Amino acid sequence: MGAPHGADIPFYTGDFSGVQERFPADVISEHNEPGRNMLSSLMRDYLRHFLYTGNPNAEGQPAWQRYTPNPRSAEILWLDASQDQTIVQSVCKLVKKDILSQMDNDPRLAAEQRNWLKNNLFAGRFFW
Repeated sequence: MGAPHGADIPFYTGDFSGVQERFPADVISEHNEPGRNMLSSLMRDYLRHFLYTGNPNAEGQPAWQRYTPNPRSAEILWLDASQDQTIVQSVCKLVKKDILSQMDNDPRLAAEQRNWLKNNLFAGRFFW
């Protein structure tokens, strides 16, 4: 799903109440609670370290690399979660066709969810 404007806030606060009404069915569910909570904890750790030190990185966490103008550099730290674990990876710049391709090939998304994301969440946003 990515992190469209404001969608990351529940992960920083740990409060997911009310989120279900704004997103497709099963985006927030009891089934994905373990992975979601692990991701929330990691995101809060990055934010806490950044606020206290000016650097989001801490020992034992995947490195959040500094931005560089190099088009091949990893500019995005992709924070995601499966149903039962946190997934973190560095990726280079994403463009619309790459995002659509990943969404189309993501078995976790039903066609209805994929269409809702494209037509409602991403439509008119920063890269669409």
